Amino acid sequence: DVKEEEAPELDPAEQAKKRRAHLVSLILDASKTRASSSSKLRPETKTFLHTLSRYLDCRKKMDAKYLEVDELQVIANFPIEVDSNGIQASGGKEGLFKPFYQQQTVHSAAATTVKDLYEAAKIARPTYQNVVTALVDRVCEITDTDRQHIEVEFAPLDKIDPDSVVDIEFAPLKGKERALEKATDDYSKRSPGPGVSWLYDIVRGSIKFASEQQIAKCLELMHDDPAIHIVKAKNRFAKPTLTGYRDINMCIQIDVVDGEHSFKHICEVQIHHKDIKSLTKSLHSHEFYEYFRKFFAGATDSLKDRLEDLQMIGEGGVLDDDVLKKLLEKGTDEDRLQRLGRLFRDQLCEYNWALRAYGKLFELQMEKHGQESPVVADSYKDIAIVLNEQGRLTEAFELLQASLEIQTNAFGNTHISIADTHRRMAMVVTQQGKLDEALGFFTKALAIEEEVPQEHGSLPKADTLNYIANVLVQQNKLEDAMKAYSESLSIKLTNFGNEHWSVADTYQNLGTVFFLQGNLDEAMAKYKFALETFERKVGEEHAMIATTFRGMANVLKQQGDLDDAIDLYQKSLEIFRKKNNRSLVAGTCRDIADVLDALGKDEEASPFREEAANIDKALVLEGTLMNNMMRSILEDTRIYKRSF
Repeated sequence: DVKEEEAPELDPAEQAKKRRAHLVSLILDASKTRASSSSKLRPETKTFLHTLSRYLDCRKKMDAKYLEVDELQVIANFPIEVDSNGIQASGGKEGLFKPFYQQQTVHSAAATTVKDLYEAAKIARPTYQNVVTALVDRVCEITDTDRQHIEVEFAPLDKIDPDSVVDIEFAPLKGKERALEKATDDYSKRSPGPGVSWLYDIVRGSIKFASEQQIAKCLELMHDDPAIHIVKAKNRFAKPTLTGYRDINMCIQIDVVDGEHSFKHICEVQIHHKDIKSLTKSLHSHEFYEYFRKFFAGATDSLKDRLEDLQMIGEGGVLDDDVLKKLLEKGTDEDRLQRLGRLFRDQLCEYNWALRAYGKLFELQMEKHGQESPVVADSYKDIAIVLNEQGRLTEAFELLQASLEIQTNAFGNTHISIADTHRRMAMVVTQQGKLDEALGFFTKALAIEEEVPQEHGSLPKADTLNYIANVLVQQNKLEDAMKAYSESLSIKLTNFGNEHWSVADTYQNLGTVFFLQGNLDEAMAKYKFALETFERKVGEEHAMIATTFRGMANVLKQQGDLDDAIDLYQKSLEIFRKKNNRSLVAGTCRDIADVLDALGKDEEASPFREEAANIDKALVLEGTLMNNMMRSILEDTRIYKRSF
């Protein structure tokens, strides 16, 4: 017998090279998947196309209105000077800013928390109102516009000239959760930090003028006023917003002295033309801003290109393979491909389209930066998120491992991006039922978040604690889960107060633990608190509302109140169906069938069981069926983050 020669073992470097080649092949194969035909579009995509059509019409009307009120574009060409000479530090690295323009606490130190910022803002607001009111009075005096006489009570109603009215409006303080979201999304990478110290629009107001003459005079007076230090200015008559809205947005620094405190505060002043303001209100343009905000975020210099992408999508009113080809063939801008990938993945949930965009981006980055670059690691992670959503868990985990290897080589073991990768790896293995492994990855993420100074305080730690508690619930370690949820809740309450959706989400989770422990009254109290907050903060048809209804129904079922339980299950099911959350629809159908069986209504229960079975069968064929409880958690998180 001739002994078969064994293949020589590859050294670790060769093994890594071979594994990386396999992953590259996986990505390129995945990115060749055809997009859905227009007849198979998800409900989210159909909503997107309808919204896009309305948005493009809004933009067209806004452009026409400006030419109507300022034909010679006097306002657009008005030179606006700033006193700060820019807030970004000159000659320094990217992301370095001048500390003088950080928001201050009432003790003149840089603000580090939302609480610090709002404490100063409340004291600064009266000073700001006095400064702006004096400015408007002076404009009215110079331009011979007596606002009080014309608008309020001195002139007969039939003699009021609406074209000479000047309106001034002081807005309430910006909401804390929106402020923190903006600090996280827009300012987290600024140095010195934290991002919250760069929020300038907590104290804000707006002035509506009727002519370019009034606006010009206001700008002249602001420049000459010693009480006003102009920090930033945007002339959006020259460069309109993504909806086509035009105004002038200025951030001014004022000195605040109230006897007990002395500090500087930066506030926002918006200067509008009343006709443009009126049109934007009638067109509901702010809805379009909110819907497309993340797609356009940070795209000041490339707004025109981003708009052209949306126009290309909207031209035929469909999104199919031909449209996708045109989009991907248009240039090789990495930022643009990243935006398209996120649009398809996070907003539309069209995962094949996302893979096409991310696949092209990956090829570009490999060629430009090399396979060991952190930007390539980010691409591995982005593609892994898509594959995870498709239920391709093994492939997703392999890509996350590759991302972790590159990040570790580039940053060491304690970089915050590594914590995020550990967290995502934990989510994948959780869906595979490997709960001990999941806890291991989550614990590694938590250790990094506790060690590394965070731009956003302890919020990443709060999220990781929430994930850990979710796994502990699945392991029936309810006391440990309660401790983790409670610690997460404490962090969130410190940062947000009790009127934030994520605080309500943790109360809902605590309700589930109390329910599983048999403490039904406490569970119902937590669910009710969560429901009231969700209804105020995310609307009445959000998946979080449905999940809360389902939890409350579970309590009523255990208490023997089956008729009321059925009502809440039905409300929950209606929302899940609208959101097309099939795994949650199936689970709720089974809940309803169980209650109907208990009521002796077997025939009424049968259609619900059949619907649940059909959904399960479809999910198995797609390879996406997972543990119902974790699926619910993941679905709720994903749905909230999508921009509706």
